[in-house]
Amino acid sequence: MGLRAPRTMVGGSSTTGSAQGRTQRDRYRICQKIGGLIVFFAFALSRYFYYARGVRFDTSTIGSASQLLDRVLLRSQLGESLLYLHAQPPLYNLLTGLALKLAPNEPDRLLWPVFLLAGVYSALCLYLLLTRWLVPPLLAGFLVGLLAASPAFVLYENWYFYPHLDVAWLLGSVVWLASSEGRPGFRLTVSAAHLVGLSLTRSLFHPLFYVLAAVLTVALVAPGERRRAALNFAVPGSLLAAWCLKNLLIFGFLGTSSWAARNFAGTTSDLLGATRIEMEVARGALSPAGALQAFESPSTNIRVFGLVDRHTGVAALDQEHKTHSRSLNYNHWSIPATAHYYAADNRRLIAAYPVTFLRGLINDSAPLFFSAVDADKFVAGNRSRIANLAAYADSVDQSLISRWLVGLGLLFAAACTPIIARGSRTSWALAFLSIAWVVAVGIAGDHGENYRFRYKVLWLGWGLAAAGYANAIRQRRALAVLFVGLAKGLRRSLVRPVTIAGLSAALLLLSIGAWFASARLRDRFSVSASGSPANGGSAAAERAVDGNPTTEWLAPEGDAPWLEVNFIRPTPVQGLRIINARHAPAKDRGTRTLVLDWFAGEHRAGHTEVTLRPPTSSHQTERLEINRAAVTRIRLTARDHYGQGAGLAEVVVLEGSH
Repeated sequence: MGLRAPRTMVGGSSTTGSAQGRTQRDRYRICQKIGGLIVFFAFALSRYFYYARGVRFDTSTIGSASQLLDRVLLRSQLGESLLYLHAQPPLYNLLTGLALKLAPNEPDRLLWPVFLLAGVYSALCLYLLLTRWLVPPLLAGFLVGLLAASPAFVLYENWYFYPHLDVAWLLGSVVWLASSEGRPGFRLTVSAAHLVGLSLTRSLFHPLFYVLAAVLTVALVAPGERRRAALNFAVPGSLLAAWCLKNLLIFGFLGTSSWAARNFAGTTSDLLGATRIEMEVARGALSPAGALQAFESPSTNIRVFGLVDRHTGVAALDQEHKTHSRSLNYNHWSIPATAHYYAADNRRLIAAYPVTFLRGLINDSAPLFFSAVDADKFVAGNRSRIANLAAYADSVDQSLISRWLVGLGLLFAAACTPIIARGSRTSWALAFLSIAWVVAVGIAGDHGENYRFRYKVLWLGWGLAAAGYANAIRQRRALAVLFVGLAKGLRRSLVRPVTIAGLSAALLLLSIGAWFASARLRDRFSVSASGSPANGGSAAAERAVDGNPTTEWLAPEGDAPWLEVNFIRPTPVQGLRIINARHAPAKDRGTRTLVLDWFAGEHRAGHTEVTLRPPTSSHQTERLEINRAAVTRIRLTARDHYGQGAGLAEVVVLEGSH
């Protein structure tokens, strides 16, 4: 990955060939060395500082992480256990097993150096990548030194879990691709091998990601070299294909992890809320998986799904609990055998409540994804030793200025993509693909810990943003020509395809959006309420159907506030289950007299009133009967209230008729 003096990114020709050019290249090499020294000293001195503050390498995950097999099996039956591993890709378990074999009592003595080397490699790759992308070496050294010495980087480096390894694989892949300059050969093969290592370490990077990266890279190389480039991806890709084929033949799924359906199902359940899940289960729309958590014990899976209990003779598949920790074994044979139930339920739930699902992604999952990456409870011990520094670094990461800096830098990078040389375009494209993939899968595929996903592309994002600024300044004239050409519609060899592709993509997205908005994006039922809630968004109508009785709809002040449930089509309803508001801990709010009206179209089909019990220290459930075959709307009106105002904690519609 040796570096040369910078080239202009238009056409890739050398800036000078004269004695002046040689002097310029000599200066550049000196700056490179200084930048590299900045990175080295920042890394080394920061590790001394953090170690002095008490930060230590944590290998407690070996006994507790669900992603790892039983440590006894990894030590004594490593080959067989890896062969029958379906829960996760193999490399994290392979590394753990080798450490346990070589140093069973102190595996950290082997694993800590591995993670330190991964940190050095990541920092080196990012520095080389920035200089490849024409960021001035001194600036690149300063930026990489800051990132490599940041609390988040060090905390993940001292936690034995795969995110830190993922960063090394990903940055290594991009920098080797950049060093190949988009030409087939050894370096392109090494880049592809890094992507294979990434997919075989972390299931987030599904084999589809590898296929997309290969297709994108091959499409961007010179037409006459595409067959060789495809071969460069096919050789290391055969190892990934072999692992997926093994899972298909033994366990019946094509991929690197049998957990995918459960992970997505867990996210969907969290975003839709327990009330909607309960309603779908009650009306028989979901499989037995609908009433379960995403990850249950093997014995529960066998009982609920009616599986025939069996013993395969493979300990990694038969164990219900791990030997020492007694934690559940999620590599049990019942996990892949029941995954299709979760996948089908996930599709049904999203189809029934697309608006609520998308709203949850935007309002809940996305903000969590972009929260501080070191908020993980598993690094809390080390973080407490550098609490002030970590809090300051998080405030910088979460600041509006940082987000604008990164966002604008990425926009500049995207704008420069059409005018940079082909050799640089391939590595930029892989960087953009990686960021887009992690953002999309992180937001939609995980809920609760998806900020950890952002760590994998955090440093790549900063690096690409820095390159965006550097190249926008360097290529400001070319950018001006590009934008003027786009504005005037000139038929240049570059501008015309970009214009046509951009307009086509915009029209396609608008068409898809209009179709969804007009025909598809309607929940099976929706909730609305009068006025504005008493405590703003935290007490909105949606809180009454989220399955959590501790969140409540608090009615606005005024006469007879109401909450309404609207069905997309006539629905048979047995009744409602109501939990009154309490406004804990004050217990000074609640509905006293609740008026219930249900409608068939515009016709009021029924009416009843009930007096709810006053707020207490516990949640009290009331059942109201409706027994109507075709209800289109239910309105609940609070005629009077206890304390400061009315409200409801939960409203569950009991569907079906007697």
